[in-house]
Amino acid sequence: MTAPLGGSELLKNANGRPRTLAPRGMEHTRRPSSPDTSNPQGLNAEWKVRAGFALAVVCLLSIGVISYLDVSRLDQVEESSRYTAETISTLRLVLSHVTDAETAQRGYAMVGDETYLAPYYEARRDIEGDLDALYKSVSRYPEQQRRAEVLGPLVRERMARLAYVVELRRNKGFAAAQDFRPTTPPSTVSWG
Repeated sequence: MTAPLGGSELLKNANGRPRTLAPRGMEHTRRPSSPDTSNPQGLNAEWKVRAGFALAVVCLLSIGVISYLDVSRLDQVEESSRYTAETISTLRLVLSHVTDAETAQRGYAMVGDETYLAPYYEARRDIEGDLDALYKSVSRYPEQQRRAEVLGPLVRERMARLAYVVELRRNKGFAAAQDFRPTTPPSTVSWG
């Protein structure tokens, strides 16, 4: 089923459509191929590759954004943790100084020896600085600031009571210091 056609032969393919063959002697040379738009499989494959690439880019961008947000959140948690550790340390220091002052005041009240008051005087000297450091560390957090403002007067009141007992022991003796009850209002003796 071939018919000569200007040096070319006309063949029919399986569908019955005419197919042109290259002229004799040029059968092995190929023409540059142009995209075959009649082949939906070729377009499907190209579309799948592009979609896969786009999906990979979207995934990488998502991972980058999530990683950035996690690192940012980690920095915030670290700062909050540092603040909490600093505040707890300052509170422990306040507690330690009040405890030292109480212990020294009790020792002095029982024995009457002024050397027992050395830790008491050290605590009196340092406690205001500790409270100032506490106020400074909680200044960014209103709820913690409110609590520190409640704690400060309580510590000062406790120190005033300790000073009152020291003065009672010094001026009126052991019996007066022993009879002091914490519900008794402190005198006008200043501790600071």
